[in-house]
Amino acid sequence: MQPCRPLGTGREWPDPPARKSRRQSQGGTRAIGAVESRGTRTGTKPDALRLWDRWVSEIEDHALDEFEYEALLGARSDLAELLEVAGRESLWDEADAIDVRFRDVTVDVADSPYSRPGRSGWWWTRLPASEEFRRYLAGEY
Repeated sequence: MQPCRPLGTGREWPDPPARKSRRQSQGGTRAIGAVESRGTRTGTKPDALRLWDRWVSEIEDHALDEFEYEALLGARSDLAELLEVAGRESLWDEADAIDVRFRDVTVDVADSPYSRPGRSGWWWTRLPASEEFRRYLAGEY
């Protein structure tokens, strides 16, 4: 790459300083900054909690299709990873409160189509409690 030259002079501008990543500019490395999976960036720990909260609000309000529901369950898995690394009691308390809401609108189904080998977590065996929501999830519109 050729260095930039100011117009009308033969002098070269110095290369710009390398930009620090957001993570570096916030005081060096942190235990966990972000998780990236399934093409969705969940961001920082509070962002993961907000994402889980938004998904639970969605299922409280209306039926989700299979792709939305799998994204909801994936968001809870991402949050589980963050909680394990962060280890902060206050984050666990916030997640527990959202989990209670999720359990209120879902039921445990042993043969859930979302429960597969390699997926650990109680949320993978849960399906919407509402028959109407379950039919919508199964594609029976």
